[in-house]
Amino acid sequence: MSERIIHQPTSIIEKQYKRLLEQLEIFWGHPEQFDNAINRIMLDDRGDRAGFPIEVWAELNYLQLLHKSIYQRVSGPGHVRTGKNF
Repeated sequence: MSERIIHQPTSIIEKQYKRLLEQLEIFWGHPEQFDNAINRIMLDDRGDRAGFPIEVWAELNYLQLLHKSIYQRVSGPGHVRTGKNF
């Protein structure tokens, strides 16, 4: 008998901000583009946004730190560390 595994989102971003998550997924693995995308999300340059709940801020911060720890720039444009030590 095969069991079907159903993914249950535990992230508030996954549950309530799917469009935001899709934007971040597009640039995941591309340090400069990811930083630009997450900064656009986190910093209001229009002045008309209500802001995110603290849980969303915490998740965004975690994603930003995780991305930096995996895809840290090491020697200029186009060169990224993938987190693997070869």
